[in-house]
Amino acid sequence: RAGRARPGQARRGEDGRGRREAALRRSQASLGKFIIMAADSMEIDDALYSRQRYVLGDTAMQKMAQSQVFLSGMGGLGVEIAKNIVLAGIKALTVHDTRQCKAWDLGTNFFVHEDDVLNRRNRAEAVLPHVSELNPYVQVTSSVAPLNEMTDLSFLRQYQCVIVTEMKLSLQKKINDFCHAQHPPIKFISADVFGIWARLFCDFGAEFEVLDTTGEEPKEVFISNITQVRRMFRTTKTW
Repeated sequence: RAGRARPGQARRGEDGRGRREAALRRSQASLGKFIIMAADSMEIDDALYSRQRYVLGDTAMQKMAQSQVFLSGMGGLGVEIAKNIVLAGIKALTVHDTRQCKAWDLGTNFFVHEDDVLNRRNRAEAVLPHVSELNPYVQVTSSVAPLNEMTDLSFLRQYQCVIVTEMKLSLQKKINDFCHAQHPPIKFISADVFGIWARLFCDFGAEFEVLDTTGEEPKEVFISNITQVRRMFRTTKTW
């Protein structure tokens, strides 16, 4: 008898539970709104990106944080690019390769180890866990699918940037033409290193604005002293 609740008490208990559930739903809804707002504003983690943020600015950081990149070729150059853009803070990266790890990869790819060569692992799969642990904010996946002149390139539409290395020229041209024809265009970068020689090609679309018209390094001038002579100012420059 002592443990049995009266009808009024039961109703009050049910009302209390209903109020708590309603409050919980409201808090979940507000939390959902907060998460969406945070995603829209792309809040930047200063503990991780403080120095880079002040160099590049918030606009560039937010663009990177929303960018998905496809990177083909996990040789020495490819793995260096993968490391740099993951540390920079892009949204997602797909590393692609169809080749197996070879002995010479040990001299150029710092994420390939002897057991990868002995077990004939695919280069993209071998570097995946090492690239992934560089930045917890970046989703890194691997692909070993064939990529040739017969491949349907429509899968590239999910990316904002495509980077290729160690690829024959005819396939580079096909991928570049596909990226250039998209609306908006997919940024296309092709790069290779041959010993002491290197090459780089970029196609960011017809609307991309280039402010550097000559490619020359800008001159730096430091004003060390300003003096006034007969109502005129004379400036001393240091080059």
